[in-house]
Amino acid sequence: MSLTLKQRVTLQAVLLSVICIPSFASDAPTPWATPHFTIDPTVLYAQGSESVPAEGTDVIVLDDEENYDFDVSGRNSYTEYIVYKVLTQRGSDGWSSISVAWEPWHQERPSIRIRVITPDFAVHDLDLKTLTDAPAQDERSNIYSDRRVVRGPLPAVAPGSVVEQEIVVNETTPFFGAGTLGRCFFGRVSVPVHHSRFTIEAPSSVPLRYETQVLADLQPQKSESDRRVRLVFDRGAIDPLETADSNLPSDVPAYPSVTFSTGASWDRWPKSTRRS
Repeated sequence: MSLTLKQRVTLQAVLLSVICIPSFASDAPTPWATPHFTIDPTVLYAQGSESVPAEGTDVIVLDDEENYDFDVSGRNSYTEYIVYKVLTQRGSDGWSSISVAWEPWHQERPSIRIRVITPDFAVHDLDLKTLTDAPAQDERSNIYSDRRVVRGPLPAVAPGSVVEQEIVVNETTPFFGAGTLGRCFFGRVSVPVHHSRFTIEAPSSVPLRYETQVLADLQPQKSESDRRVRLVFDRGAIDPLETADSNLPSDVPAYPSVTFSTGASWDRWPKSTRRS
């Protein structure tokens, strides 16, 4: 039986994905490439086509990552990386644009890189000229700030497209001189996530602490090198989350998450559950 060129390329991509990349059916983390945007488009597309989503699924997230990298002054470099496949027109309508908020008084303008891979393996890179950068609107008329929003459409997004997206926001001045309190959520409402990773890096002199919510079995991989500490929270498949109940008490977590702090005080959490 003879194969067309397109069929041969598709078969090669599937074979490469089977050899190099474990199935998402396992709860084991997927070894995504570093740096980002180095996976061959045909192999990346094959990864997005491996699993059979449940009926009615509009989007599947293949990889969902967040990273905070602090320096000794408390400034951080934040990176958000996501790879997802659009399955339906409704998914395309909801996942075909980008919107990133930033504040010039303490942050550089966000760096955004996106490529969209269509079913014919064509790669469509985001044209930064299509993005707008405008003041953010606040419904409360008595609140004024320099907050801005970068937004715009993604190219060629349609059912069957795989999107690889990276957003980097660097601080020029620490938001709080006494330290940062932040939170990273795992999983997404109504969307299955195959792999999640949250990473925090900071100098050894920075008091890095954390607490997990609805992730009792998730323990970070901790490493120290060159007077820096690195915590990596790695999680495999997470089923679509249900929308949380409204008006929950402040001490009841709505979704799986990791809360972290670089401040000297960690008194918000009971001593029995705090981690340093």
